[in-house]
Formats: sequence, C-alpha cells, structure tokens
Amino acid sequence: TASAVLSAPILDDNTVYLSSGSWSLLGAELKEPIITEESFENGFTNEMGYNNTIRFLENINGLWIIQLLQKKYQISFNDIEKLARDNIKDEHRIDINDNRFYNPKDIEEEILNYFKNTDQSNLENDSKGIIIASVYNSLAESYAEYIKKLKKILKKDINRLCIVGGGSRDKLICSLTKEKTDLKISIGPIECTAAGNILVQFKSLGIVNDTKEMRKLIINSFEIKEI
Repeated sequence: TASAVLSAPILDDNTVYLSSGSWSLLGAELKEPIITEESFENGFTNEMGYNNTIRFLENINGLWIIQLLQKKYQISFNDIEKLARDNIKDEHRIDINDNRFYNPKDIEEEILNYFKNTDQSNLENDSKGIIIASVYNSLAESYAEYIKKLKKILKKDINRLCIVGGGSRDKLICSLTKEKTDLKISIGPIECTAAGNILVQFKSLGIVNDTKEMRKLIINSFEIKEI
C-alpha cells in the first residue's frame, strides 16, 4: 500500500488518495501521525509510508463484493456494470463494511437478508440489477462519508481525490464517487503498487531526487484521467 500511495499523483495538501481494488484504502499523506480520540472513533489508522510519511487511512470494503456477485451470477463485468447502470437510481443500500459481506457463503442471500433486516422494500424476482446497484451506490457513499470525516479530523478542505489501482478501471464506481463526493477526481495509474516500487528504486539509483519528481514522472508516464 505504501508503494501504491507513492504512485498517486498527489501534488498538494488538499488531495487525498483511494487505493481501489478488492479492498479500498482511503486516506491522506501526512508528515505526523494523528493520535486522537476522534481519529480512533472514526476508524482511521496511522501507517508508515515512503520517506517516513504517515498514511492516515481507513480500510473500507471494496469491489470484492462485486467480484463475489460476478462469480455468483456467472456474467461478465461488462454485464455487471450495465445492470448497475440500469438500476442506479434505486434506493436500496447496504452497510459496505458489515462483517457479513467479508466472506459470505452466498453474497446474494446476505444482501437480501440485509435488506430485510433493515426494513427495506422486498425485491421481486430477477433483482440482480438492484442488488448490484446497491453495492455500487453504497460503496461510493461510503467514500464520501469517510472523506467528510477526513475533512473534520484534518481541519482542512479537500478538493481532489486520486484513485489508483485495479478499481480505477471501473468507470461506474469512479463516476459515482465523483458524484457523491463532488471532488475533482484523477484516475490512475492502474498498476500503482508496481509503479511505486519502481519509483523507490529510481530514487535509490539517483534517477530522481525527491517525491515531487517521482510523482511528476508518474503523470508523464501514465494516462492520468481527470473527471
């Protein structure tokens, strides 16, 4: 994760990152740890990053649930995304971090049970699209909620989110995150861990001088999309 964060094109203190994959790591790069009751109660951790920086982050469930649904339904990820888009206005939601979704025997059954347990409307037959859309919406809304918490804890404005990792290929989750957070979004690199690892080796060989040069190299070497 430290390598992944290093590859994120963070160019100022008002930018946060999201390492997006099966799991989501959302946070800010800091010079000093934040050890307060507020950070503890909101689930943020302080982890070491490159060059003694602090990765102040929250570990959130990610596209793991979508992967489980794809396996359950035996359909392509393109079909998964189409079903989600067709039902994206539906109001069903799940708590993306509920333990029941980490390693369920039947992910569809767990989601339907969650709807029942939380008094959401019953679904009719062939409800795949609504189930998938509920995951996408819930995940994007979870990102937005934790960014609000970050703003409060850091006591500063946040205006940009860098999304890196395999999950950045999912156009729907990126666009929903943009909609829910109302932030500027940069997308890429996809192979963020490998890229960050290479950057550290470049620094050791004297090819680049500092983190600023490393991240400029990322911007010049990869297709970083802005939405």
